[in-house]
Amino acid sequence: MTVWDETQKKFMKQMIDRGKCYVYLHDSSFRLYKTLWLLYMIPVVAITTFSGVANLGQLGFLDSSEQAETARIVYPIVLGTVNIIAAILASSMQFFKIAEQKESHRRAEKDWIQFVTDMEIVFYSQFEIEIRNKKFNKMLVRYKLLLEKSPSVPRIFLNRLGKKYRNVEDLILPEMVGEIKPTTIQIDGTLNV
Repeated sequence: MTVWDETQKKFMKQMIDRGKCYVYLHDSSFRLYKTLWLLYMIPVVAITTFSGVANLGQLGFLDSSEQAETARIVYPIVLGTVNIIAAILASSMQFFKIAEQKESHRRAEKDWIQFVTDMEIVFYSQFEIEIRNKKFNKMLVRYKLLLEKSPSVPRIFLNRLGKKYRNVEDLILPEMVGEIKPTTIQIDGTLNV
């Protein structure tokens, strides 16, 4: 059994820290899009329900009084306007892809949680050198894949993460939070990231 070398430890810590940050970012994004989805869906459901009930109520104007005649003219106009408002809300929700964003951030959060958990298990386990290097390389590929397929996070959450955790000692934040660290080359030719 061997232990991780210092370079691998550094990269694993960096991937675990950043993975935890991505869990926070995607959870925050999911909550935002869930709230937006509810703010669009509740009025659409309420308006369409009201409109359906009102359509049935139209049948009550069967007498030939002057008020019933006016109601037969005005009622369809009002109901049509209500239906148009519901359609505009539903269409704008589709246009902004709120439901898709909500689900993609939920999925990304779950993927990052799984990655961090697996990474911590690998980090604290003792393996033979060949198995250790294979697992490390596999996790590195998985990390890059998660970065590539995860949806974009709204800037407000990146700023909030930066403000909230910037002064936490020894926490490595993702570069997208706004703090890009330069890479330096050591005297012996190794990179210091």
